[in-house]
Amino acid sequence: MKHYLQNKGKVLSLIISILLTATSCSFFKGLLKPEAAGLKAYEGKWYVIASLPNRFEEGLVCSTSVFKYNEDRTLTVTNSARDKSTGRVKSFTVKAWNPDKNSPELFRVQIFFTMTRDFRLVYVSEDNSSAIIGSESKHLMWILSRAPSTDDETLTMLIEKAAGSGYDTRRIIMIEQSCGD
Repeated sequence: MKHYLQNKGKVLSLIISILLTATSCSFFKGLLKPEAAGLKAYEGKWYVIASLPNRFEEGLVCSTSVFKYNEDRTLTVTNSARDKSTGRVKSFTVKAWNPDKNSPELFRVQIFFTMTRDFRLVYVSEDNSSAIIGSESKHLMWILSRAPSTDDETLTMLIEKAAGSGYDTRRIIMIEQSCGD
């Protein structure tokens, strides 16, 4: 019996070693991402390249979001855009945080004092130059870039990723970004 248990332990160790060797290191890197790096990685200015239409953003152009990482591990997000008909800049600021440390792609946005809405980071490029953010309901979605425009190949890839995540990309509208900085 003792010999059987020793061999069983060796076999189990061998199986675990094979699995660990065969599994990609990048898989583990994704799982072991430090929690603070999650939201902090999105700090800075993002341009809205395309989105699903919604009544809050009708008639707006040059839409941007500026993410500021705070010491309390939240984000302050200032969204700005220009009204196409009047030229006036409209902006509003919200607070965002990750409500579940086990799901770093989820974040909650406090719109008013007690009103919150949950969103998901659908995609972010490896170089952090483009991203897709969408609502859990799939009714809201934005394609973001660190630059005011993106090449056609990247845009096509981002739209395909959004469609693959369940968003109705037939409704996507392009956001004019000709206002300059």
